[in-house]
Amino acid sequence: MFSDPEKFNPENNRLGINFKNSEKVKKFIENSEFVWKNNVIPGPVTKDSVVLYVDNQRVKKIVQLQTNQFLIELEKKTNLVLKFIDVQITNTQQ
Repeated sequence: MFSDPEKFNPENNRLGINFKNSEKVKKFIENSEFVWKNNVIPGPVTKDSVVLYVDNQRVKKIVQLQTNQFLIELEKKTNLVLKFIDVQITNTQQ
């Protein structure tokens, strides 16, 4: 009646989240020199995008303005190629 549990693959799973790449993004942000790095919480990496959570609209706009710079630096330092950043305001601030 019950099947064996499926082994969870952190790089390719039904959720579409790549946990290994999510950790790379987190470390990249921590070691970066972006002025907003302390105001951002990195979220999941899915296929070719990453979610970044921010506390307010001001930080969201700053991150969005630096999207291209962020993606270029990320690719240079981690060899991780992403095309999009989804900047979201955290639920507690909406």
